[in-house]
Amino acid sequence: MTMLVGIHLDSYIILAADKRDVLLLDDNRHEVLSDEVEKIIDWGNGFITASGYVPFIHELKLFLQEEEIINTNQIIEYANYLKDELMASPMPYTHKEFWIKTSNWMFTYTTENEQNETIPRLAILTGPEDYKIAIVEKGSAQIWAKADDMEELKKDFLSNITPLKFNDFNKHNLEENFSYHKSLLQKLFIKVSESDPTFSPDFSCVVYA
Repeated sequence: MTMLVGIHLDSYIILAADKRDVLLLDDNRHEVLSDEVEKIIDWGNGFITASGYVPFIHELKLFLQEEEIINTNQIIEYANYLKDELMASPMPYTHKEFWIKTSNWMFTYTTENEQNETIPRLAILTGPEDYKIAIVEKGSAQIWAKADDMEELKKDFLSNITPLKFNDFNKHNLEENFSYHKSLLQKLFIKVSESDPTFSPDFSCVVYA
């Protein structure tokens, strides 16, 4: 399992992912394979991280790293191609359906606004029907995890987000703002891992501006 958090802080974005790799033995048992897995990669035009069926999500990561991406439609088309390939595999249907429903990607990229200024974007790619891209709005976050009180944890986390406006963006303010949000992330990852040990309290994170 993978816990993912993406925070759009107006002038920059934080991506965070836990570092635990587990083997699910059944509905109630798991085996920790590693606590040192780096799940965020640079795809050339930003960063990407994902949760779900490892071979499935790995293929899309490779596609982003190896192909020249001109627009996000290419990402959608390839994700749907991978989904169709998985559905055609000999894996039991219930397993295929589960992995398609639970495989999601989160990534960053840049666009230009009407003033030709480069601005960061945070997007999610999710199914389970045809994959679609949704944009995470400024001052908001996307959290993928499960815990007994997940909705309350999300609500509390979102209420404490403090965006850094473009006019205030400089090295000092960025360091302060990032440090503040990293402390929020530390608390969130600890609380989730206490509820579900398939997630690790240790995480890696990147800044994208």
